[in-house]
Amino acid sequence: MPPTANPLPANYLLDFAPLLIGKAVLPMLLVQVNGTIAYANQAAISVLQLPERALLNTHIDAYTAPQYPWTQLLQQTQAVTYSYTLNTNTHHFYLHPPQLVDAAHGMYLLQLEHNPIPTLRPQKEILENRQLKLLIDLLPDTIYIKDIEGRKVVANKTDYTNIGANSEQEVLGKTDLELFDGEAGRRGYEVDQHVLQSGESVINKEELFIGKDGSQRWILTTKVPIKNKAGVITGLVGIGRNITKRKETEAAQAQSEKNFQTIFHTLPIPLVLTHASDGTIEMANNAMQQLLGFDAQQLIGQKTAPLYVKASDRNKIAREMQLHNNVANIEIQLKHAHGQVVTCLTSVENIVLNNRPMYLKGFVDIGERKRIEEALHKSESNLKTVFDNTNIGYALLDKKLRVLSFNMAMQQFAQNDLHANIAIGAYALDYFSEERKKAVGPALEQALLGQSVSYEVTYLQPDKTNRWYKMKIFPVPGKHTKVGGVILSLEDITEQKNTELALQTSIQQISDYKLALNESSIVAITDAKGIIKYANNNFCTISKYTSNELIGKSHRIVNSGYHSKAFFQQMWQTIASGSIWKGEFKNKAKDGTYYWVDSTIVPFLDSQGVPYQYMSIRKDITERKSAELELQKSFEILTEQNKRLKDFSYIVSHNLRSHTSNIKSITHFLEIMEDEAEQREMVRNLKTVVELLDETLYNLNEVVAIQKNININVEPLLLYQYINKVLDVLANKIADKRVQIINNIHKEVVVYFNPAYLESVLLNFVSNAIKYSHPERTPVIAFNCTVEFNQLVLLISDNGLGMDLSKNKDKLFGMYKTFHGNSDARGIGLFITKNQLDALGAKVEVESEVNVGTIFKIYFK
Repeated sequence: MPPTANPLPANYLLDFAPLLIGKAVLPMLLVQVNGTIAYANQAAISVLQLPERALLNTHIDAYTAPQYPWTQLLQQTQAVTYSYTLNTNTHHFYLHPPQLVDAAHGMYLLQLEHNPIPTLRPQKEILENRQLKLLIDLLPDTIYIKDIEGRKVVANKTDYTNIGANSEQEVLGKTDLELFDGEAGRRGYEVDQHVLQSGESVINKEELFIGKDGSQRWILTTKVPIKNKAGVITGLVGIGRNITKRKETEAAQAQSEKNFQTIFHTLPIPLVLTHASDGTIEMANNAMQQLLGFDAQQLIGQKTAPLYVKASDRNKIAREMQLHNNVANIEIQLKHAHGQVVTCLTSVENIVLNNRPMYLKGFVDIGERKRIEEALHKSESNLKTVFDNTNIGYALLDKKLRVLSFNMAMQQFAQNDLHANIAIGAYALDYFSEERKKAVGPALEQALLGQSVSYEVTYLQPDKTNRWYKMKIFPVPGKHTKVGGVILSLEDITEQKNTELALQTSIQQISDYKLALNESSIVAITDAKGIIKYANNNFCTISKYTSNELIGKSHRIVNSGYHSKAFFQQMWQTIASGSIWKGEFKNKAKDGTYYWVDSTIVPFLDSQGVPYQYMSIRKDITERKSAELELQKSFEILTEQNKRLKDFSYIVSHNLRSHTSNIKSITHFLEIMEDEAEQREMVRNLKTVVELLDETLYNLNEVVAIQKNININVEPLLLYQYINKVLDVLANKIADKRVQIINNIHKEVVVYFNPAYLESVLLNFVSNAIKYSHPERTPVIAFNCTVEFNQLVLLISDNGLGMDLSKNKDKLFGMYKTFHGNSDARGIGLFITKNQLDALGAKVEVESEVNVGTIFKIYFK
């Protein structure tokens, strides 16, 4: 679209002056080219101390002459200082150069800046004037006095506060080198020295100060030397005004012009900027090349007149500019670089850029639009056919809500549901019942105000069902008014509504199912690759992971390592084929604990029968599995005990039979022997056999005690402490054979075992190591500890006789098995030790070499 035209009458600036500069802080005047004051803002009225009616239509020279007459001010390029006296009161100002703000009507903006300290008094007089000191402390400008060396002797509150001090005393006696860091201090000191040494004043110098916190302040500085009666410079007085806002405004104006150029060149609308006086093109954007085929640089410096096909178009624009100061959407014809004619709309805006009157001209190619309009005109009959045959009812109403036209679908609706026939010119609301008018009437009124309305209505059918309609009412623009009428449309949405209601019912049912499922089960949903997309609260609770920790991960995050690779392959093959998989998982929670779940994995299939996601529904069966495992463990223990008891029964049968056979033989010989000496010898033999029988029964009783005990008490025991306890028990044997003990077990190593069994196991292994020590070397028994496959392993090693494991390994822990021929060997110790370890789920392994030594490795559960 072309730029919107904005006519500006001759008095537009005065009309908008109160809004634009009326509340400005600086005194401002609008002055005509002949010097007559046309407007004064409140700040100007205040400082000049004259009512507005006394200022308006008076000549500016009445306030500035003879120092600076208006003709001289128009030539001025920098701010000047002048005085104005009224009723014996003298006022001092900085007067900025006049700025041309409306070239067409010769209107200038004049800014005055009040100087709060018009005269400079000697240093001594100012120091003594306490009333003046109180006054300058209240002023918003920084005011200070320095001595001949540039040290501050007076500083008002604004000055020392801006420096960052809390009182005047903190800055007195210091130069700028001491008060400011770096370049700011050096620059201020050099200016002070220039004023003090040369006697030249520095007037309205703009300086940038950067605070320690990085903030920036622009200060307008004036420094004037102070002279005594003899004309000798004794110091200087300085005044600083914070002009940061003004500088920001100037920067914003510069940025605004830069933004204008950026927008000008980037807009897709063809634009040119021409001089108002002669039509010379100053700027042209790239969109002009698309419109006319000329490069933007080719147009700059050229006149616009040769671009027009008809001089009448150019003259029409000129007349409009004279009458209205702008042009809006005038159809013209321009010449293309290749000779063809381009029909377009143009708008021209009168603007001021860099104080120069310019014309901003925009163009819109409407050639294509005209062709489209012709095509649309040709298709009107087709559109009318569609309009009449659509299943959506339409009625066009005028502003008085009289029917202008309607289609067959609207007539059908009127007959079926309104029980009437629509007629041209009829009042639309007459077709509706009183109840319906309460909704339709306000909706039609809203449409006449330019608003569109849409809502749904129902009509009861003879079969007691409801038929749903979507009614839309929207405004139709008029030729000369915003709204010329309204269109009322009616669409039968019964089928859609029924579907929506059924869908809502289904959604509610699904929501209920989901709620029930989430409350009762552990639920997770993954994508086709097994990445978790949803995890309910039950899943988070049992796994001890948060929802954020689970989502985006696979179920490997809870993999316990219990199941085989083949187990998971079979599961994936099942669900990937679209089938439901059921099974049990042992999972691992975040804190390292394990839990079991009974799981059902349901694949969701797309239209091709391929899974696109999976839902896992699980139940916590940890307690059940624990009970099963305990039952299985008990069953295994009982089975093992039964096996051992069976083996034990064979041993008992054999050993008891052997003893009873010996006793029977001896008693037989005692009956037949007559020699007393022989009888006494037989009695001694009988006594020996009885003692052996008693020992056998004791050993068998020990084994029975171990094997019949299913739930043996287990406690955390300090291994180092129990080894020392056993060494104390065997102290005499250790000393007798001079055994060297090496205990490398850390004092804090803990094993979970039965106290009596641990003492018995250690006692058996150590006593055997002492008993079967090598006669030709000092016995050494060492205790070490290691970890294998997360199991604590105790190693008891010696350098004794050793054993040939190739011959004896299988019978090493059997009852009554001996391997060295010692007379005191019974073959029961290792058998009992093995039973004690087995009873508590521990195991023992042995490494041995004849004449080298033996290592027993005990794996604690």
